[in-house]
Amino acid sequence: MKQFRPYLMIAPAMAVFGCFLLYPIVYMVYLSFFKWNLLSERKFIGLDNYRNLAADAEFWGILANSVQYMGLTVFFSVTLGLALALFLRRNTALDRFLQGVVFAPYVVSLVSVSFIWMWLMDTDFGFLNYLLALIGQPKIGWLDDPKVAMNSLILVAVWKSLGYNTMIFLSALQAIPPQRTALSCGSRCRCFLRLFSSLR
Repeated sequence: MKQFRPYLMIAPAMAVFGCFLLYPIVYMVYLSFFKWNLLSERKFIGLDNYRNLAADAEFWGILANSVQYMGLTVFFSVTLGLALALFLRRNTALDRFLQGVVFAPYVVSLVSVSFIWMWLMDTDFGFLNYLLALIGQPKIGWLDDPKVAMNSLILVAVWKSLGYNTMIFLSALQAIPPQRTALSCGSRCRCFLRLFSSLR
């Protein structure tokens, strides 16, 4: 019976995961092979939906935007998170305070974050454009201009997730034994790579 205890412990969580995440995904894939408007009877059409999607130029534009958003958000979140973790790895009072400041945006609800940044980036009444006006610069359509909107969304996403990545790297760095950090490994780059390889 003991060998089944771990599975029994995670069974409730896996049941919720299966019902509310896994099942809807599988069911949506199943429905993608049908033509259905929720009112009429479903009609099996095979791969026609996917062929129409592949022939739609708008789909490829949306896919490119999604890949750009995901790639840049992950890159900057991880890179800046690691840099902040290296900067805040000393266990001083100031570092602990800054760790709390960095982590604070992660615990703020996404709705609150959205309203805050919508106000900051408002074209006519936003605080960022107010600062630009003080130094004689023109307004920027942070959320209105297609050339700027993507970068604005990436900025907000990185700001929101940066604290979490920083804490993960920081806890891993602080778990490295002191003797590993004192190794004489030549260049700083080589020392950094050796320490980074120690992260688990």
